[in-house]
Amino acid sequence: MIKMADLFPHPGGETRETIGVTIRSGASILGGMLELHYELRANPGESLPGVFQDLPPLRVDRKSELWKEICFEAFLPARDRESYVEFNGAMNGDWDLYHFDSYRSGMRRVPCEVDASPRLLSREGGGSLFRIAFSLPESLFSGLGALGPIGLTTVLKTETGTTYWALNHKGMKPDFHLRSSFLYDPIRN
Repeated sequence: MIKMADLFPHPGGETRETIGVTIRSGASILGGMLELHYELRANPGESLPGVFQDLPPLRVDRKSELWKEICFEAFLPARDRESYVEFNGAMNGDWDLYHFDSYRSGMRRVPCEVDASPRLLSREGGGSLFRIAFSLPESLFSGLGALGPIGLTTVLKTETGTTYWALNHKGMKPDFHLRSSFLYDPIRN
């Protein structure tokens, strides 16, 4: 069972109460795969924003700049080095994967073979609940060596604007790349 953790919107924007949504995320490493789970739940008696009612068709392609829309992200840092891998997943299953040598520098796409690329595990939604899960083969980030605690984040774009959700926000502006906000340990949680 994956332990889900609450994500929080950046304090410089709207609150969970005004947005009307709770977001939770969790991860685990099993059998050479990293599983990433995300859950959005409307406040009691309310429904999720319209974009979660009519789900987009599944595509599951590699696509860049997913963070410009609704995006489910994970930041996978090397335990003993500055390098890290960023995963981006979209509501329709599209994904992308980037390697960084250090904080926001040396960015490049991680090469992925068809049989060893991120996969959409599940997606369900409508009404007051939306869930999505992805799996990533460990081979995609094994070059990092041992992983440190990871960052689990979500970019939520609705009719009222864009909010940035994370386990913790350390910057004055939303910045998911700050290592000090990588708090989730997929092995211990």
